[in-house]
Parts: sequence; C-alpha cells; structure tokens
Amino acid sequence: MAICWAARAPERLREAWILDSPPGAGATLPGQITRLIDVLWSIQTPVAARAEVADMLLAAGFPRSIAGWMTTNLKRVPASELQGGGLVWRFDLDVIAELLADYFRVDAWPMLADPSWRVRRRLLRGALSDRFDAQAVARLDALDSDGLVHHAVLADAGHWVHVDNPTGLLAWMATACKELPGDDA
Repeated sequence: MAICWAARAPERLREAWILDSPPGAGATLPGQITRLIDVLWSIQTPVAARAEVADMLLAAGFPRSIAGWMTTNLKRVPASELQGGGLVWRFDLDVIAELLADYFRVDAWPMLADPSWRVRRRLLRGALSDRFDAQAVARLDALDSDGLVHHAVLADAGHWVHVDNPTGLLAWMATACKELPGDDA
C-alpha cells in the first residue's frame, strides 16, 4: 500500500496516489472482488483461448471491460512445459487473496490524516464504486477540506478505474502531474 510505504520513507516520496482503495481496516473483502476471485478459482486452466475465460466471466455477470481486462492476465505455456499447453494465470490466486486480506487489516486513516506529513496525498474514488461507505466519504471530504488529502471522484467508473474510465483516469493523472511541485519546492 502506497500510504504505508510513504509513512515509512516520506522523504523519498513527494506524492501518493490512492486509486479507489479504502484506507480503513476491518472491512471485509468487497463483494465484487470476492465474486471475481471465486469465479477465477472456478476456471480450470489451461484454456485454449482467452475468449473462453471472457465468456465465463460474462456468464458470471461481469461487464465486458472487466472480462477483457482479466484475459490479459493469462499467459501461454507451451506443451513442452505443460501437458497439452495452453493459457494459465500469470498470478497465484491464493497469493492475491492473501494480499487482499492483509490490505484490509491495515488502518491507514491515521497516516492520511497526519498533518506533519510532507507527502501530498491524492485519493481518486470511482463514482460507481462500492468500496466507500458514507462515513468514509465524509472522512475523505473532511480531510480534503483541511487540505490533507486531495479527494476526487471519477465519473463513470467503479473500483477498477483504469478499466471503467481510462480516459478520465489519464486526465486526472495529467492534472495531478501538472500540480507537482518543482524540485525547488
């Protein structure tokens, strides 16, 4: 998590960007992520074609953008390395689940709210995301009002902002980069 790294070495970082990730501990793994991991675990690999995986994700109710994005996480393994060859996941789903569970054990609110930090904090939340409850949004708005966190909302995006609204994400990033202080700041 960028916030934790920034807290450990604030002198090495000028800015931390948090993309639709709630900073609070104790939350359970969001439903859409849990459902996606469950569906990915159910897919028997190797598969012959990316379209097979996309079709399974679409049948499970995921949007085409997410289904297409997930197929980019497949790699071809030759028959010499795997009986029959085919496409398998580039990542270990068990490790992904462990990393996510660990993420939800960390409470980064105190780090976000620390006025002594010299690290600029930006949190971009997807307008359609289910990751932030009303209380968390109110906390972010308060931190934004205090000038501690730049809190923005990306239209037409859920949690996966880079998939749902890549153009809007790039525009937000371009604006953020223009606002970076120079070396003399």
